[in-house]
Amino acid sequence: MKNKNLIIGAATGYQKKELYFFIKSLRKVYFDKLILIIKKNITEETRNYLNSNKIDIFFTKYKSKTIFKDRYSLYFEIIKNQLNIENIMLTDTADVIFFDDPFNNKLFSEINFFLEDKTIAECETNTRWIKRLYGNNVLNKINKNRISCSGITLGNRENILYYCNLIVNEIKNFKYWSINPFSTGKGSDQGNHNKLIHSSGYNTAKKFYK
Repeated sequence: MKNKNLIIGAATGYQKKELYFFIKSLRKVYFDKLILIIKKNITEETRNYLNSNKIDIFFTKYKSKTIFKDRYSLYFEIIKNQLNIENIMLTDTADVIFFDDPFNNKLFSEINFFLEDKTIAECETNTRWIKRLYGNNVLNKINKNRISCSGITLGNRENILYYCNLIVNEIKNFKYWSINPFSTGKGSDQGNHNKLIHSSGYNTAKKFYK
């Protein structure tokens, strides 16, 4: 039986102990394809744990401190070669626990985003990320929206590829300016993500809040 679903997670810098609960909880409820983006310096124990849980490894040279934004180009590269996959979940790893197969939810649409419990305006950190990426005009247009977590996105293959391509371009074209007006900082992909998903292009996307 061919896999129709795919979960991809960035796990650079992590070993078995950081990934244990993510993998243990997931493999209780989900048995399709799982790919983790990993650096080659994993321990033998970690490699054996991944292999025993039938996890595919995608090795990368990207550094752990920048993987939060580098991962989208890697997601795109991985997905474009997964021609038979229908549905995809992009996810954080070390801080994620599963209680059910994420693809079992009948409420999910072609692309789905997940909201936090505050608006952008209510969060100093998210406000700063967006302001330093895009300026006050963009911030003022979207700051009444709830924060969307950039760590998890789920949808069909076509829409996930399109989303990854959009956010790769956002990260490439908009630099994060630090307090020093002459230097850029690493910022956060969440600023790019929220600017995208609160734009008119994603007005009809499903956005879940619990």
